[in-house]
Amino acid sequence: MAFDGSVRLFISSTFIDMHAERNYLISHIFPELRERCHSVLKLAFLEVDLRWGVTQQESDQGRALEICLDEIDRCRPFVLVMLGSRYGWIPPVYEVPNESRFDWVHSYPAGCSITSLEIQHAFLLRHHSARAVCCFRDPAFEKHLPADKLSSFVESDPASRVKLGTLKQEIRDFALASSPDRCVVFENYPCEFSGVSAAGVVELCGLDTFGQNVLAALWTHVLCVD
Repeated sequence: MAFDGSVRLFISSTFIDMHAERNYLISHIFPELRERCHSVLKLAFLEVDLRWGVTQQESDQGRALEICLDEIDRCRPFVLVMLGSRYGWIPPVYEVPNESRFDWVHSYPAGCSITSLEIQHAFLLRHHSARAVCCFRDPAFEKHLPADKLSSFVESDPASRVKLGTLKQEIRDFALASSPDRCVVFENYPCEFSGVSAAGVVELCGLDTFGQNVLAALWTHVLCVD
């Protein structure tokens, strides 16, 4: 595929439990990818994280899922998946336009999270175009979290925990059936609880391994695109 002047990366993950990873990528990894894309390929690098980009009005109008799926298509084939111990928000209905490109959504089983639907659309259901990097966080740090913060990081609903496990296994199976330049999974990347900020946000440290894995894998994906 030919680039149109930029490399666009869609970031798919649950939200409230991944602030530290997002901040680490923004400050340490994406600047390096931006520099490499510019100096080596003469391309711009753009990360797309719609947890920051969907307005309240768009969400209220029921357009959040539609916007996410459209943006995945604009970013093809690149997607970064980050999963911890949360399955994510499950919408009561899948609100997308009655258009043929969303036929799979209309017929898809109810009860899936937005994050799961993003991943299905990005590569599990459309594997021919995938260049995916998937990172599963080691839950060991969770035992050090304050009690009042645990629910932001650990799924409390038993059914959702099962769905999360199933989603991760689908991703593993996809990676096993694909070549490494199509999908790579990093299992149990480490991190440590380092405190709670004045704003009440849990802070994590020890994300260097996570960051370097993401950097190496994404750069390989970019260089391997036909």
